[in-house]
Amino acid sequence: MERLYTVIIETPKGAFIKRNEYGAIDLISPIPCPFNYGRLEGFDGKDGDPLDAIVLGKTRAYQERCRLSIVGRVLFIDRGMEDHKIILSTSPPSRMDRISLHTFFRFYARIKNLTNLQRKSNCRTAFLGLECKEIDLFDD
Repeated sequence: MERLYTVIIETPKGAFIKRNEYGAIDLISPIPCPFNYGRLEGFDGKDGDPLDAIVLGKTRAYQERCRLSIVGRVLFIDRGMEDHKIILSTSPPSRMDRISLHTFFRFYARIKNLTNLQRKSNCRTAFLGLECKEIDLFDD
């Protein structure tokens, strides 16, 4: 049985500004986000923040709520902590989706590491890869 999860969009596809769940600016990117970015309603990540969500497909509006299936996750370490991002869509990620996710998160990790250096932090940020498969968060 396909399980649907609610995502709240915080950064629409094509936006340069990444906001947190309170609407405050987290990051201004030099490149537009190639997908919709937000959080899974009712779930926290291992870093204590709301669980990050990526919504593939058409551009969604800021604060839009949508219900979709999980089709994978981005494996990510931020500030030395696990900070995976859940990928949701109406269909499995295409080859172009996977290339975009891989390219963006490699670049994003580099930007975050530069920020860590500027803040004199030794914390590691790294993109570890993609898992493109269905995941049921209630099984964890």
